[in-house]
Amino acid sequence: MGIDLKTVSHIAELSKLKLSQEELKKLTKELSKIIDYINKLRELKLEKLKELELTSLRLREDKPSQTLSKESALFNAPIKERDYFVVPKIV
Repeated sequence: MGIDLKTVSHIAELSKLKLSQEELKKLTKELSKIIDYINKLRELKLEKLKELELTSLRLREDKPSQTLSKESALFNAPIKERDYFVVPKIV
């Protein structure tokens, strides 16, 4: 099936991408390969496969354990103020 150059050009335009003719051709080939691969995956017969049973996973019991003291946690902090890490404001 694949995808044609006109469709890729339209998608690029909608995405506000300015692509050269060479880039459009390359992208068309790459997207065609991806679509062909997806179509191959759709042909697989998966009915006989068992569903993954997540209930069979063994998880450790959630038990409280020893934690770091404030002093240990802040020991290597580049900048600290009282009992807190100081980090740059990001807004």
